[in-house]
Amino acid sequence: MTIKSATTGESLRASDINAYYANNGLKYVARTSISPAAAGIEMYSCFTSEFDAYRIVLSDMYSSSAGSILNLDMQFATAGTTPYTGATYQFINQNVSWVGAATNSSGNNQSRMRLGNIQGTPNIRKLGGVIEVINPAGSKAMVHGYTASGQGAALADGVATFVNGWVNNAATYTGFRMFTLAGTTVGGTVTVYGYRKQ
Repeated sequence: MTIKSATTGESLRASDINAYYANNGLKYVARTSISPAAAGIEMYSCFTSEFDAYRIVLSDMYSSSAGSILNLDMQFATAGTTPYTGATYQFINQNVSWVGAATNSSGNNQSRMRLGNIQGTPNIRKLGGVIEVINPAGSKAMVHGYTASGQGAALADGVATFVNGWVNNAATYTGFRMFTLAGTTVGGTVTVYGYRKQ
């Protein structure tokens, strides 16, 4: 919709205000909370033609197994509940410990996107992050950025992860799956927002 330009002395009608409020900023799309016993997060119908870009917020993600490592990978899905597993995921990431040296890794033609991992001590392994999904209905590539932080009992348990990548596959993606590696279970809340187009 066209952005309204107000003039001096003009009175805004309630209908005008409601219309412009409804077409600005982020719009809530969906949320799911999973128990510590869950092996993954599945949100397969959250991407539609209403938005060109999305923000996925991870809140209080944690591992339920004492001393385990929280490894999160991501796959995108087309219509239905089947994740795309083709070897066309490309990504780079950097993990930075609060007190240690940075480690870099990358993936070329992988079957999933590596979001990173957090290692913590028993009972204190929280992870929070934001994923920006750009153009999931694009003709070839979908790009996203991800940041996360974890907090353990010791200062060295905290890690920041920075990831950027894309899926080099022509498809319209309608959702995603996040899952853990090596049998690590995970709990937490995932919320999806859409960026309004106007």
